[in-house]
Order: sequence, then structure tokens, then C-alpha cells
Amino acid sequence: MSPELIGILAVGVALAGVTVASWRDIRADMHKLDERLSSLERAVATLGERVARIEGVLFHGSSFWTGHRDRPAED
Repeated sequence: MSPELIGILAVGVALAGVTVASWRDIRADMHKLDERLSSLERAVATLGERVARIEGVLFHGSSFWTGHRDRPAED
């Protein structure tokens, strides 16, 4: 086996090792990102529920104070 061929094979093995390690790191980062996005989705859903409750309180409070409760208008 010639020294040039050994050098080419060594470079190929080194590139393969770097590629495999890079893919492993990328997959780990993607998994962490997926977990963070799931957490963010849960937080946004919780905030949506809280805002809906506040809107309900404000709507019913304003109808109480303005006298426009859930009753038909008087003619």
C-alpha cells in the first residue's frame, strides 16, 4: 500500500468520524430544541386560558357597571 493511499484513507476515516460526531451533536440539539418548544407551547396555552378568564371577568364586570346585563333591551 502506497503512502498516498494510506493518507487518503486516513483523511476519509477522519472525515467520517467528524461527520458522525457532528450528526450526533445536531440530533441532541434538535431534541433539546423540541423539548423547549413543547414547554413554550404549554406556557402559551396556559396564558391563553388565563387571558380568557380575565376577559370573562372584565366583560361581566363591565356589563354589571353599565347596566347592560344579559337581558333584552326595554322598549
